[in-house]
Amino acid sequence: MRKRLKKELARLYEAPPAQRKEEFFWGVEKPGISHWQFLRIQISYVRKWNWAVALLMLATVNLGWLEGQILWIMGAVTPFLPLAVAAECSRSRQCGMEELELVSRFSMKYVVVSRILILGLCDLLVLVFLVCVGFSKTRADLLYCSGMVLSPYLVNAFLSMWIVRRVHGREGTYLCMVLTVIVSTAGLLLRILGQPLPELIGAGGMAVGLLVLTILTVRECVKFIEQSEEYVWN
Repeated sequence: MRKRLKKELARLYEAPPAQRKEEFFWGVEKPGISHWQFLRIQISYVRKWNWAVALLMLATVNLGWLEGQILWIMGAVTPFLPLAVAAECSRSRQCGMEELELVSRFSMKYVVVSRILILGLCDLLVLVFLVCVGFSKTRADLLYCSGMVLSPYLVNAFLSMWIVRRVHGREGTYLCMVLTVIVSTAGLLLRILGQPLPELIGAGGMAVGLLVLTILTVRECVKFIEQSEEYVWN
């Protein structure tokens, strides 16, 4: 009796087959968003301390005028710029939010690209400004100034992206912090020893070195972006 009643209820209350379901879903209005709007939204999610690091870099132009040590000061502080980029790009993994971002409206790859683009452009503006100021104040060769400012940045940027791509979570960020201190200290040690890197390898070596470091850094960023699409569920 009970089985027959269940079958009868199932027959009476059986939902009719869906009709024009796909047309209905496609007809629902989806609020559009442009690439510029998305970038503006992502800018608001960048932590304030990242912008503070960039401002501190700009503040270095007011240091070292009396002793002519501005290039050494710039070279010692620029490694902290890529540290901010690496920490921001790996924030999803640090906070355990990667699964949530994977099912969001915008792909994880799109989010990572936007963060690298935003902070990368900010770093580029800061670095160009520092090189120009160093060139105008010290009257040194432009390639020499570029090497003093850019080489510590590129070394730390390449190694930091290499680390966060292989070491997930907060451990990767901690390793990047240690690396940043090492790179920054190494530049100061060269100053104490009186052996500037551009003078050790020459103008040609510096130009080739900057080009190679730039290519390696871009390559690591591309690999990090590609890795964002290969998340494996535990």
